[in-house]
Amino acid sequence: MSQNTDKLIRKVKRLKKDLLLTDWRVEISFSLTPHEEDGDYTTFAKTTPDDVYKLAQMVIYPAFWQQDSQDQLLLHEMLHILAAPMERIARSLRNGCLHTEEEIDQANERLTTHLEHIISGMKERQHGHAGKKTR
Repeated sequence: MSQNTDKLIRKVKRLKKDLLLTDWRVEISFSLTPHEEDGDYTTFAKTTPDDVYKLAQMVIYPAFWQQDSQDQLLLHEMLHILAAPMERIARSLRNGCLHTEEEIDQANERLTTHLEHIISGMKERQHGHAGKKTR
């Protein structure tokens, strides 16, 4: 592996920790050919999460390496993992499958709570309270 790919893998591991996704397995592959494009849109990376098995497959395309915003692109890809349950519901609704209001509410609450924990952890780290116990 090159120094760039090692660095990317370390960044993904850090994002897993920061986004509280350590129970997910993220498999990263590096494509040697560009993603087939639709129109003017360039695909730098693509993440396909499976929230049932907590497995995400991330493909990095050659265009990724020419970008100055690689950290932001990786964050974007990792956020697809957080959105996976809601995306699964939306896709199944589009395909004619029905979901109960309770299923949708539960998926929404899980996502909201997960985001709350991420943001709370960030605030604690900013204020130097990480690891300190309060009474």
